[in-house]
Amino acid sequence: MRENIIKAAKRVIIKVGTSLLVKDNKLQTYFITHLAQQIVQLRAQGKECVVVTSGAVGLGAELNQKRKTLNRTEQQALAAIGQSRLMQAYDHIFAQNDLMTAQMLVTRDDIQNRHNYVSIANTLKQLINWNITPIINENNAISIEATAIGDNDTLAALIASQAQADLLVLLTSVDGLIDYKNNQVIEVVTNIDKEASELVRQEKTSLGTGGMATKLQAARIVNESGIAMLIANGKQPHVMTDLLQGINIGTLFCPRKKSLYGKKSWIAFGADCKGEIHIDRGAQAAVCQRGKSLLASGVTQVVQNFSRGDTVALFCEGQMIARGIVHYSSSELEQVRGCQVSQIDERFSGELPAEVIHRDNLALL
Repeated sequence: MRENIIKAAKRVIIKVGTSLLVKDNKLQTYFITHLAQQIVQLRAQGKECVVVTSGAVGLGAELNQKRKTLNRTEQQALAAIGQSRLMQAYDHIFAQNDLMTAQMLVTRDDIQNRHNYVSIANTLKQLINWNITPIINENNAISIEATAIGDNDTLAALIASQAQADLLVLLTSVDGLIDYKNNQVIEVVTNIDKEASELVRQEKTSLGTGGMATKLQAARIVNESGIAMLIANGKQPHVMTDLLQGINIGTLFCPRKKSLYGKKSWIAFGADCKGEIHIDRGAQAAVCQRGKSLLASGVTQVVQNFSRGDTVALFCEGQMIARGIVHYSSSELEQVRGCQVSQIDERFSGELPAEVIHRDNLALL
């Protein structure tokens, strides 16, 4: 199963961790050289590659030799300096291997805005069609703390979903997900919550913003989108070519058979969630088992303020079961929750829609 999933992957997102790129605030150009050489080999096998890179803040930190505490503006300035140096290295080294690169810098706002989200996906598709390697990073120079994506594991997962990739590979400084009971790498994970969550240690490198917890969150995102994910040690020689030849390296997270695509993937993982709608078990069965739209009759509680067209989370008995684009504002829904459609039509003369969330705008989790 593992070998078949990996070998069948055509479009591959490669996320590169800071620990592989930066050491003592110096860029490890040999790693980028090896990565470029491997991408050339993968392309010869018909693979399409997109790179999501960390490292900008780490490179900019060379100007902070005294290790003083930086405010947000200073951190953004260092990110701007480091990003320029990082992209120059990618562009120069990839060109030496006859690979053309293109830089894409994104923010959480770009992911949350539906039009921007689609634009990113279209740009990626065009670059891939032109055989150009996209190099993607969060735009830390302008992202404010409240709206930052926060880690490139999550960014890579969102990009993989946007690009409709087959495989996401997180290259890091560890060998994979470790079972600390026997100190062995877990080769395959089919259920993240049952098999993996309890093994996570809250550890990360001094320059990185992730850790194994963010990698498991990335696995949840891509698995729901029908995409496989691998965690592997990027310090191993030829790691990418070995992986895609079926050599048993790292940890594979198997995708779900039922998956979210396009707009529903964005609703589930990209859109900014503005509030909560709590429903009864009858409404849960209708939505989750029979594929129905959500009606006001099943709504039991409205939490937070939201407007028509906002994305909200759907809860039943304290568990989040879905996210969706709502056709009601919170104040409107508060007035009609628990009501039948006929009652709503009578009270509001048909001015309010029948569905609180239409099934086409509902992403089950």
